[in-house]
Amino acid sequence: MSTREIRILRRKFILIAEISFAVVMLFMGGLIYTSNLLMTRSQIRTIMQTIARNDGDMPESFNSDSTDVDPEETEADSSAPAAEIEESEDALYDETVINDQNITYSILDIFSQSAPSPKINSELRYSTRYFAVILDDEKNPLSIKTNHIASVNQEDAVSLALYATERSLSFDNFGNYYYLVSTLENGETIVVYMDCSSEVITNLRILYIAGLLCIAGLIISVLLLSAISNKIVAPEIENAKRQKQFITNASHELKTPLAVIRANTELEEMINGETEWTQSTMRQIDRLNGLIQNLVMISRSAEQSDDAILTDVDFTKIANETSETFTPLATQDDKRFERQIGENIHMQADESQLRQLLSLLLDNAIKYCDDDGLIRIMLSKKGRTATLVVSNSYAEGAGVNYSRFFDRFYREDQSHNVDHGGYGIGLSIVESLVHKYKGSVSVSWKAGMISFTCVLNDRN
Repeated sequence: MSTREIRILRRKFILIAEISFAVVMLFMGGLIYTSNLLMTRSQIRTIMQTIARNDGDMPESFNSDSTDVDPEETEADSSAPAAEIEESEDALYDETVINDQNITYSILDIFSQSAPSPKINSELRYSTRYFAVILDDEKNPLSIKTNHIASVNQEDAVSLALYATERSLSFDNFGNYYYLVSTLENGETIVVYMDCSSEVITNLRILYIAGLLCIAGLIISVLLLSAISNKIVAPEIENAKRQKQFITNASHELKTPLAVIRANTELEEMINGETEWTQSTMRQIDRLNGLIQNLVMISRSAEQSDDAILTDVDFTKIANETSETFTPLATQDDKRFERQIGENIHMQADESQLRQLLSLLLDNAIKYCDDDGLIRIMLSKKGRTATLVVSNSYAEGAGVNYSRFFDRFYREDQSHNVDHGGYGIGLSIVESLVHKYKGSVSVSWKAGMISFTCVLNDRN
């Protein structure tokens, strides 16, 4: 793996990690916000149901299930023995509770499946801002109670009550207000509105804090992942550089013994004449020289800088000149050459890279084209994307595994064989060149023709 590929892999890892972290953070923040919203709505609804059951009045101190307070019971309670009072106080302090707007819940009550019933204390009637309207069957107001709110007069109260009765939901919010539509035992309709500005602001505050925490968490995680991933991939980048250096050094070291073997073989042929053994040796020397050159080409192609100088390149001219260079080779093997190259196709690119790309594809097409077959090159451009297709006759292409054609040193048994002189790395270089232009390369077979399609984008 080259240095560039390692850096791309690192960026992909950071991106995937950040997306996963963002999903988790959004889920947790959304869960906290939704849970708080549901519990708040449950509290509000319980209070409003209590008001509705008491015909629009807030009782002084009682459980939500009761509807009135008996003074005698109050006096009886106040005259209870001191030991019982102390015992009840100890129980109150021993229980873990949450207080919100004078409503006391135990932890188990809040997270129970059913809506908890609050224990309303005497301060709630003074801190709750609400109004209530009782309507008859004709929706005429019978009673208007606005003595617990100052911002709404009786006319507005009636209008809001009629609005609530026309809505499909009997309990919902309207701006900073929540309303409840209920039916009394005598058949009359009561509408209760409760000012919940503090609850709405609290919910929004939780939402904003959760969003800010998500953003801050993402920023911190990006910084941490960048720093950690740099240290993780640093040894791999160093290994890639050493690999490139090894390939370059090995190619130079191998050239010397191959040159000596060639010289000795040529001398032996001059003294004793050519034999099948000397010819075999010379062929293998040529193959090794070609393999070394291709290895060096792979190394240079993989490590080539993306900051290369880009110019306006006449792709049409390059395609014509390169195809003309390979035409004699095709004609020599009795293979037909066909060109369908669009006019005046230009790209922002490196000219040497485009020539190398065309040379590798045409060389591959000539090597593996069927006898008396057809070689076709097509070039077109739409917008900023150029499409290059190089095809050749390949009658036995049905059922071949084309997915591995771009793997290095891969040869398909029937078509990529040693007799053709290939090393199985030309198409790998093609793929590397195409990726430099943020494009794609694919291979397909149809009606006896195998086609390599390269999609290239301007690099400006």
